[in-house]
Amino acid sequence: MAFVPWQQWECTYPLDQALFIGTVFPSLDKPFVIGRCAVRP
Repeated sequence: MAFVPWQQWECTYPLDQALFIGTVFPSLDKPFVIGRCAVRP
């Protein structure tokens, strides 16, 4: 069973920036970090 909390409306990015980033909401702008969960020797 999935749980998805209600999202509060907030200030948004300008449309040209939102298209580049992939979301209009700053709180959903999460950078992709390669190797964050990788096991290091």
